[in-house]
Formats: sequence, structure tokens, C-alpha cells
Amino acid sequence: MQLRPYQIDLVRRVGAALSEHRSVLLQLPTGGGKTHIAAHVAGVSAAVGERVWMIAHRREIVGQTSRSMTSLGVPHGVVGAGRPFEPDRPVQVCAIGSLTRRADALPSPDLMIWDEAHHVAAKSWAALRARFPDVRHLGLTATPERLDGKGLGDFFAELICGPTTAELMAAGHLSPYRLFAPTIPDLRGVDVRAGDWAREQLAERMSGATLVGDAVEHYRRHADDARAIAFCVTVEASKALAARFNAAGIPAAHVGGDTPAEERDASIAALEAGRLRVLTNVEVFTEGFDLPVIDAVIFLRPTRSLALHRQMVGRGLRAAPGKGATIILDHAGLFYEHGLPDDAVEWSLDQPARRRMAFNVERLRRCPECSAVHPMAWACPECGRAYAVADRTIQEVFADLQEVRRPNGNIPPFGYPDGACEPQMIFARRVGIPYRRIYHLVKAGMPSAPNGWIIVEPAIAWIESNGAAKPRFAGDTMRQFADRMSTTRKQVHLAKKAGLPLEDDGSVKVQDAMLWWKTWPRRCVTRFPAGFETLAAFVRRVGRTDASRLAKLGLTREPNGLIHIEKGLAWLSEHRPKARRKRR
Repeated sequence: MQLRPYQIDLVRRVGAALSEHRSVLLQLPTGGGKTHIAAHVAGVSAAVGERVWMIAHRREIVGQTSRSMTSLGVPHGVVGAGRPFEPDRPVQVCAIGSLTRRADALPSPDLMIWDEAHHVAAKSWAALRARFPDVRHLGLTATPERLDGKGLGDFFAELICGPTTAELMAAGHLSPYRLFAPTIPDLRGVDVRAGDWAREQLAERMSGATLVGDAVEHYRRHADDARAIAFCVTVEASKALAARFNAAGIPAAHVGGDTPAEERDASIAALEAGRLRVLTNVEVFTEGFDLPVIDAVIFLRPTRSLALHRQMVGRGLRAAPGKGATIILDHAGLFYEHGLPDDAVEWSLDQPARRRMAFNVERLRRCPECSAVHPMAWACPECGRAYAVADRTIQEVFADLQEVRRPNGNIPPFGYPDGACEPQMIFARRVGIPYRRIYHLVKAGMPSAPNGWIIVEPAIAWIESNGAAKPRFAGDTMRQFADRMSTTRKQVHLAKKAGLPLEDDGSVKVQDAMLWWKTWPRRCVTRFPAGFETLAAFVRRVGRTDASRLAKLGLTREPNGLIHIEKGLAWLSEHRPKARRKRR
């Protein structure tokens, strides 16, 4: 099996890192080919006389890793139940449970490769790692943080990040997606334990007949005849959902942790062949499940863990011949908690990624007609519905949900009908007034509730009678059009001088301007020239965190401060500055 160019580059970077550090962590999104990279690293190590253990915690991952080894022509043994024991092979693919019992019967390794390395803090993993203190370690994961949100800096010295999900989608290595959020669970009063929602209380909220029926209805509406995998909170909820699908004439089956291996394999084969349309489960298929033909993912399991969310959504994003966009039915409101599946994340060994997410949920919109979730736009890309000024955007829909989790925050005022009042920021967007002016208008007499919320209808009438607001632009402002076209405001102003179509009020005439933009020879489709990026983006690319230190050491930069990517990579390869170790 031939490696892709980015995989070859990652193999080189991993080799260089392992020559300097005893423990390295490789991050690559689900479907990016971590197993193939690890198999190649193991084959190269074995060729120079080293012994390698590749360790996984699920038999499906062990089988997939063994097949990758075979495709690359790497001789290996398998340490697992029901497998012949061949201790003399230089490469061993190991199930961690079997390896714990047979480790003393194997020659000591020189390199241990840990698949799904975000589990490395687990008791059995840590105990096995501690038995071999002088061995080099390579970890593989799509989400380099523990499920409780803590980093992995105590276990690995360097982090290497591969291409992002968006980059893999653009290259065709992952499938595109369409995201719908038909229902939003009410999680008021649900406790948080160990960094995630309390399982018993969560199960009660997510097992209602209305919600389950809504999952079946929207599967038919948005993903009819697709092969789907559904994530539920409990085994009972998973079985109930499968029964509901079967009653609706949609073949479905439940797979749980106690499902016999033969029955599980038969269900997966039936899904792949199309005899089953839906597999329901409870964290059975969150990791190590490689079935590219999955066309849809159904979420009925809220989680505060970014790692768990990315693992679940990744099950449906693998590319396959003839496969279109993956349908994501988010009945758990996960996109509000964690953003879109292809939003960039600045991973780190030390801090939770959630605090450094690059997405901004306020730039998302949820269509009230078809429930599609998409970046901010004037019309829904799925059903074409044009949004009116007074439509409630995604910020408005979810403002109450966020406040539910913060009991002391800005909650709706008591004694007013639902929807009669709005927070000042949301009301400012409704009427097109800068948020900072709302405070002064309230002081001037604009109707408001005791807690500061704005009473919508009387406030709009007050504004109209007092002439306190200018009418909204008919089209985009220069900033809005620049964001829409992923360019700079300076470029839009140049386009304006060159004949960019405008409305009578001076705003950009969106539809005509977008067509005109494609024919303008001086258009700029990215904020930076191709092949260049900022210093912060470059250090994320190479898996470093010491941007200012690299700049002081002489990292090649252009006069405008940007980094030429190829020159920067060449400089790092030549100088190889060591990363600073974390002080304890």
C-alpha cells in the first residue's frame, strides 16, 4: 500500500522526533491513516533490527493493524485471544489484555506504539508502560487529550500534528458532510460528574418517546436509505431506538459491549452489505471502527468531551468510492458545544483543546425550516430559505441553553410570556443597532425588564417612534462581504473602485457581486498568498508551541511577517531546535 504525501512527511517527522525524544505523540484526524503510518514506522524499525510492539485495546483495531502490516509486507505476530503465539517475530500486534499476561514471554521491545493513545492514563496502560521505562514510545490518536479534558504532557514529550480535518476533506481523503440539528435536548438540572454529564440523569432526558420518534422521522427526511450508526446514552435507549426503526420498516440492530463477537461481526457485515440500515450502540463504535460505507451518523448522546465528540463523528467521515456527503443528525446539540466537524483545533499536550477552539459558534446559523446547521449566511444552503432580519439565529436559539448551565447568569425575566423578552446583545442584532448603544437607549426610556432584558415589541415601537435606529443595509457591508469571500476589506474596497455591484444605499449587492467577483482578475480568495502562513499557524503545523523562541533562533520570515512554508520546514530540518521541556 502506497503512502500519501502527507503520510510520508509524517513518517519522516516521527523518525526525527524519536531520535531526540523517548516519547512522541502523533495526532491525525480519524480516517487520515494513522495505522498505515505506524505500520510503516514499525517496518522500518524492524528492518534495522529493532523489536516493535503495536498495542491496541480492541480486537477490531488489532485486526485492522494486522491487515495494514500485511499490505505493507511487514512480517509480524499477533498477541491476542485465539491467535497463534509467535514470540520470535520482530513486530508484534498486541491486544493490551493479552499482552499484559504474555509480556514476560516476549523479548523486550525497543519501540512501543500505542494506538488510541488518549487512553494512556488508564490503569492497565500505565502499568504496562511502567514495566519498560527505557523503551521509546509512539502514541497515535485523533484527539490528543484524555476524555476528561486533561492533556497528555505527563506521558509524551513532543506532539506532531498532521493535516486538519478540513484539509483532508479538501484533498478528498475524507468525505464532506451535511449537518442537521432537528431537536435540541433540555439539559437543565443535569449534573456534571468527572467532566461529563451524569449518565443516569442524561439517560432520562434523552430516552423520551418524542425524541426517539423524531430521530426516525428525520432519518427518513434527510438520510433515507443511508447506512447509519447511532450513538445512544444507555443500552436500553439503544435497544429502544433500534426497535423504533424496525417498527418503521427500517432494518436496524443494537450492538452492545456484551454482544457476542460473531453476532457483532454479522451485524457489521449486514450494514456494509445494505441488509441493515442502522446500527445503534453505546460507545462501542467510538474508536477503532473502520467502515467507510457509513453514510450517516445519528447523535442521541450529549457529551462535554471534545475528544469523544470527534471520535464519534469521525466514524462517518471516511471516504469511499461513490460516497457523497455524510449526513449528521445532531439530536444532542453537540455542534453547539464543540463546533462543526471540520473546525480547526489547536491541540496541545498541556491544555484542554476546548479553550483554544478556532471556531466561533456565534458565526453559525440553524435553519428553522430544515434544521440545517451552517456558517452564517443570508440563506440556507440546504433548502434555500432566505432569512428575515427578525429570524432567530443560532445565537438566539441557544442562548437559553447556555444560561441553563449557569444558574447565576442572565436568565429570562419572570412573569413575561416566552419570547417576549431578549438579552440586549440579541436584541441589538435583531434591530441592527450596535450593542454598546442599547445601554444608552434603555437609560433614555426604551422598555426593558427588571433584569435588563429588552421587551421586544414595545422596544421596537419605541425605537421607531424616536428614530433611534438607522435602517439596515439592503446588502452586505464591506466587512461582511470580505468575510463571505474569505478576503480582506482592502481587497473589497479595491473591487468597489473597479465596479463591484452595489445597492442604492452603498452596501454590496450580494448575488450580483459574487458573480462579478469570479470574473475580476485581481480577486483574492485567501487572506494570505498561497504557500505562506502566519507564525502561529506554522508552529501548529509542525507541532510546536514555542513560536517566539523559534523566531528568536532565526526562523526564516518574510518582510511582512509571514512564513514561507517550504522555507520554514527546510529551516527546521536543518537546525532541529529542541522543544523546551515542561518544568515540573
